[in-house]
Amino acid sequence: PGGLSVEAAMALAALASTPDVPAAVRGCVSGRELTEGGFAGDVEIAVQVDVSDVVPVLHQGVFSAA
Repeated sequence: PGGLSVEAAMALAALASTPDVPAAVRGCVSGRELTEGGFAGDVEIAVQVDVSDVVPVLHQGVFSAA
């Protein structure tokens, strides 16, 4: 109770065991497909860390700041 869910704990373990997360995202199948499809800029945005202080929340199909 009050701790991480199993899914969150697994995600945290995966993150902690990946020495270069941006390289892993760029090199994964989805990252490569997006880059090859002309969306390399989107991949670069996705790998940025500590660039926003907003948490987006989806409510009734629209994202807004939490």
